Amino acid sequence: MFDNVNMFEGDSYTLPLVKKGLALDGKWDDSFVENALKIQDFNAYPVKDNTPAPEKTVIYLARTNDTIYGQALLCHAPGKVLRAEAGKRDGALWADDSLEFFITLTNAARPFYHFMFNIQGDVYDALESNKKWDSSFRAKGGRKDEKSHFIQFALPLKEIGFDAELDAHLHKLSWKINFTRNHPGMTPRYSTFAPVVVFRDPASFISVTSPGTAGNKEVWGRYRNKGAADSKNIRQQKMWKIKNPLYRELFSKKENPFKGESAFIWPRPIEEKSNAAFALQYGMEYSIKNILGEYEKHRLHPYSSGDFPFLSSFGKKSGVGFMQYAPYYMQNFSYIYNPATREAFMKSIRETLDKYSSGMWGVTIGDEAFSQTVRRIVTRGNNKKILESDPALKNALEEVKTKYGYGKYCLPETLSAEAPFDWIALRKWFFDQLLPIQKELFALAKKYKGSNGKPLTIVSHDHVDWAIMQQISRFAPYVDIMTAQSVPMNDPTRQNLAFRAKLLKDLSSKSVWLCVHLEPYNGHYTASETAALLSEAARGGNSGLQIWNYDFIADQQGMGSSRFDYYGHRPRWDAMMDVVARMQKDPLLQFPKEDFAILLSDTSAFARPKMYMPQYESIFNLAGPGAETAFKFITDTQLLDKVEKLENWKFVLIPKMDYIEAELIPLFRKYVENGGILLCYDSSFMQFDPSGKSHAKEREELFGVKNIPAKNVTGLSFTNASPFKNLHNKPPAALAETFHALQVLDKDTVVWAKYQNGQTAMSMKKYANGGMAIMCSMDLQLYLSANKKWHTTFKDILTTFGAVSGQKIWRFQYPSIAEKEPVFKDKCLTGNHFYFWNNTVTAPANVRLPGAYYTVNIAPDGEKENEKKYSFIDGRLTNRLKAPAAGDMFNLKKNKEKIRSGKLHKGLFADTWSKKDPLKIVFHFGKEVKINKVVLFYNGELPGMKGVINGKEYSVRGGTTGTFEVRKVVLDVPETIAESFTVEIPERTQKALTVSEVEIWGK
Repeated sequence: MFDNVNMFEGDSYTLPLVKKGLALDGKWDDSFVENALKIQDFNAYPVKDNTPAPEKTVIYLARTNDTIYGQALLCHAPGKVLRAEAGKRDGALWADDSLEFFITLTNAARPFYHFMFNIQGDVYDALESNKKWDSSFRAKGGRKDEKSHFIQFALPLKEIGFDAELDAHLHKLSWKINFTRNHPGMTPRYSTFAPVVVFRDPASFISVTSPGTAGNKEVWGRYRNKGAADSKNIRQQKMWKIKNPLYRELFSKKENPFKGESAFIWPRPIEEKSNAAFALQYGMEYSIKNILGEYEKHRLHPYSSGDFPFLSSFGKKSGVGFMQYAPYYMQNFSYIYNPATREAFMKSIRETLDKYSSGMWGVTIGDEAFSQTVRRIVTRGNNKKILESDPALKNALEEVKTKYGYGKYCLPETLSAEAPFDWIALRKWFFDQLLPIQKELFALAKKYKGSNGKPLTIVSHDHVDWAIMQQISRFAPYVDIMTAQSVPMNDPTRQNLAFRAKLLKDLSSKSVWLCVHLEPYNGHYTASETAALLSEAARGGNSGLQIWNYDFIADQQGMGSSRFDYYGHRPRWDAMMDVVARMQKDPLLQFPKEDFAILLSDTSAFARPKMYMPQYESIFNLAGPGAETAFKFITDTQLLDKVEKLENWKFVLIPKMDYIEAELIPLFRKYVENGGILLCYDSSFMQFDPSGKSHAKEREELFGVKNIPAKNVTGLSFTNASPFKNLHNKPPAALAETFHALQVLDKDTVVWAKYQNGQTAMSMKKYANGGMAIMCSMDLQLYLSANKKWHTTFKDILTTFGAVSGQKIWRFQYPSIAEKEPVFKDKCLTGNHFYFWNNTVTAPANVRLPGAYYTVNIAPDGEKENEKKYSFIDGRLTNRLKAPAAGDMFNLKKNKEKIRSGKLHKGLFADTWSKKDPLKIVFHFGKEVKINKVVLFYNGELPGMKGVINGKEYSVRGGTTGTFEVRKVVLDVPETIAESFTVEIPERTQKALTVSEVEIWGK
């Protein structure tokens, strides 16, 4: 039996229709509560076993004819004042005590609306991530009592596509929603109603329908049993789960063409100044020598766009050459249309190669070259003043219009404009300009040999998530490695990484090194999850890595940074390096022979503002990891270039192709007439060509059906006329949403599936020699891959046409390193030890000793008083726990004003002694304790360190650091009972000494 497509237990929840909304006057409204939907029981984010939200949140929700109203109760510790500092629209409300409201139509692939608001009434609103989109959303907050604040809010339904007058005929409204709460503090925390793994994941939102009977309806968290408050949370499965994993069994006999090489890495870990500031603030080590040692050990090729002498020297010495990042962004990205800039661009590359190629490994035009350049062209081209001052751009846009836009299409008005023919013209022109540059770069770089004595490696430009389709096959001859960025979706219902890897592998036939982004962006990846995500990419054909190892979430917040994994989350780094080592020595995987092709369309993707086609990933998940079949992605570009033919395949599946080059249309007719099987899931297939001409009539002739509006569609079932015998006489397959149905026009067309309302869902027009043109009007959105029954359905469909299921490649899994949270036998008596666990500050080893303090015989720089008492909590040598909440002093992007005004500086977290006299620091514990170890983090000159306890002395050697280096020195002593411990540092002769943190351990 087919399950309903519902990501939550139970039915959809009812959003009551009420006569009166909220006044938004800052006064709590009890009458509203009585008739509203009650939402409570938030989970801590990320969702972990039995982890409640740090503070309780309850939301009351209802709607009038034209507005959704909410009244949220934010509970907290008695007397607490909630933070509200954003102060302007679309400001950094995530740093305040705030709520976030996500809402979309039931189809998860539809755009979602994102609202964030605090008790001050500040509002952030965005259409997905586009915060330039503004609404009339309003919020107003106040204090309810000593233990709670509240926020009231109103969302006019017109803002999200519903008009009370125009849509009065709809008998039921349906949305998917989620609420999250931001809890700022020393360590920012979050909670969420629907326990999403990624906040912006509509597929995991909760379903609500309206209108309904007004009443006090309660909704509990996703894993609660209908109001059972004592039910326990279940750990959410973040990754696609592999049964009976295989590893060596899937190796082929082919060696990796890049054997011994498998990763290049962005420069964050070798940014000495900012990393030293991080280490001083957080009381950690940092050494560029250690980082370069890791690069050499694991053969990680560092990425560089400027510090060539330094990295060239490293490359020559180690044999691990660096990657040159070509300066495509020069002169406002005009390299693509300005001959002078293009010449300067190539000259810059040539000069770098002449000077430093002996220390290099490869060259790339850089990340996001396509998306960043097109973005500039659209924004600059729509600015009349800029356009008049840039004749090269003006000429380029004229060329777009005349040569690519049929004299009428040229430039979308905005980056989000729905202007398909303008987008197609601009992007086709762009790639025709970029390809010669790539050819020239390839030919130039191949004249040089790198640090390994081989010709330089050429890596493709990469793309971001929303720009998948980029005529990959045309660029493939001029690269050695294909790369792309992909944020892991960490979802048990999809394999986004494998999808992107296979896309690149199939369309280029080159090695694929994805940038998997394990920093993480969204979610907290343990060592085992790291291996799982990298395994997922390998299933699609990934054989190397582009590493952007940086704590992106903390960077965006401006505080709480684990900086990068080598220091901030070592188990994840070790897990990643374990996979890197395997990639370097393992042979290539044995991929099965493909049974059919999935035809994708560059032109159709070009027509979208974001170029993201969810149907492509959806069919990958259904046909690949879902049905476990073997297929190959091909594109319309390959058909145009005649490097791929429909006739090469027994059957071809088309998930989405509504914009098509007119010269391709006869190929489809010829294919089915010669016995080919065309399985199309796009009822708007070949609707337009780039000139704007409609080809609906040709589609109707090809498939023998007409595209008509669907009416109240809820599911489909297969008729006995269909060849899918396993699907006959089965209950309807659930659908979340579809807009089209089919009307049969041709006597040779047979109905294979119907919607529950009787409309045709799937049809087949028969041709000679066994040829078939099959049309299904159901859009292949991502929600389908969330339902295991649809995996079975597609398996039956695909195997009926000759595909083999159960391909072993979908079971590939790298072995994972077990990650165990540290267990401490001893305690940190100074109460200042922490480490990052799941990207959160964790401090289980600390003890707090009331009244404990330390004194220093010489006042540090900036102070006059000697022998001053510093408490362990506030003293700069023991205040590490205050670092994450203070704001990162190395984050100029977020904390520039704090740093400039002097509110954030090194002196808050470390002490410096420019005086070179002997230094004595005495730690007083206030009672007898057992002491066995002292750990000190320093920069500068530390000749040595002596520990004095109960009159006995113990010594350890020190050293002198580089300018941007923080070292750790450890002094072990026999376990001794004492009330105090003295650290003595002898006279210095050369440099000042900075001490960032001191830990004393014992019992």
